[in-house]
Amino acid sequence: MLQFTVAKILVTGAAGFIGFHTSLAIGKLHKYEVMGLDSMSPAHPTALTIERTRILTNNNIQLIEIDLARIDDSELLKRIGQCDLILHLAAFPGVRVTKSQEKQVLTNNSLSFETISAYASKTDAKLVYASSSSVYGDNALISACKESELLNFAGKGSYALSKWENERKAISLLKSGELRSIGLRLFSVYGTYGREDMAYFKFANHFLHNLPIQIFGSLNDLRDYTPVKYVVNDILEIIELFLSDSNVITEELIGEGLLPVLNIGSGNPRTLSEILGFYETYFDKKAQIIDESRLVMESLKTWSDNQKRDRILSPRNVLGLESSLAEFLQWFEGYTKNAKTE
Repeated sequence: MLQFTVAKILVTGAAGFIGFHTSLAIGKLHKYEVMGLDSMSPAHPTALTIERTRILTNNNIQLIEIDLARIDDSELLKRIGQCDLILHLAAFPGVRVTKSQEKQVLTNNSLSFETISAYASKTDAKLVYASSSSVYGDNALISACKESELLNFAGKGSYALSKWENERKAISLLKSGELRSIGLRLFSVYGTYGREDMAYFKFANHFLHNLPIQIFGSLNDLRDYTPVKYVVNDILEIIELFLSDSNVITEELIGEGLLPVLNIGSGNPRTLSEILGFYETYFDKKAQIIDESRLVMESLKTWSDNQKRDRILSPRNVLGLESSLAEFLQWFEGYTKNAKTE
């Protein structure tokens, strides 16, 4: 009788926003064995971490509590064994971090990547890891940002620096033949069960509770807002192509002389003012805006060039910003109401 081996996928940061959605999606395919890993000590602790964990458990997603910044690759191998592919989403997130958090961001994200890349190299597992559009800095002011090897740091702040340094390490390991990896530069991902520190989430809470909204001189800033569904669908396809050793992965990403990073963005920047305008229509009330001084770590514009993505991956079912935000707000109102009654 023929024996079929099911590929085992490890998702780090599985109880986080993107990790949660992706772990659920992988599990529903019933073609891979998925294991989640999370420190369960989020940078922005909320009840949503507990809720995501509950839903993952109810969907038979195994979730192991491990802090990658406090463990080495040998101990990780002992704890979880072998796997075929790692989706590394664990990180201390956020562009806006306090001065006291900057060292923590760099240390956590660097040590976590060190551990997971060493584990992947040792076990010959393929690695797909989350980078960030923040590595581009203000490059989008000129045109949409194409994937390029940033030999000099162009971003702003410790979070962007940590992602850039991880990219540099991964590229070096790929060139030396020690690791096969693909980095995903994610652009302002939003959606249900999201991060409460992000603007789209905070605005919803402030509108719902009639609270003033702080805007840091950024009403006209442009962001390439990306629905989490785009990210999940693209990741699923990348996983399948990578595991099957598809020619397109070699020809576009990990072949000799190529840059192993890919933009995952909508390619359609919108202003913060437009987001607020939609919320005003949805909630039928005017925003109470307090305009503060601009924050130096904020980029004026992010904008994803999707040409490389479109050559590699399938065409998307287009999701408009307004319809995606409406879906989020409907979920948010239900989640908030249920939280009050519990």
